[in-house]
Amino acid sequence: MFGRKAAEIAALKTEIAILQERLCPFGQHDWSIVDSEYSLYAEGCGRTIFTCRCKRCGKTETQYEED
Repeated sequence: MFGRKAAEIAALKTEIAILQERLCPFGQHDWSIVDSEYSLYAEGCGRTIFTCRCKRCGKTETQYEED
């Protein structure tokens, strides 16, 4: 029973990816920054983490920027 649900979830995720590709072909997303977070991981070194969302298809992606 559990394996069947996992397979169904995987199939739905694949279908979502196909639909997002139809809305934004060849990765031509119109990204907008939804959230940003800054964190220090060493003395004088930090990282900004941006959460972006496409305005057309709704796909979310996390991008990192090192200082």
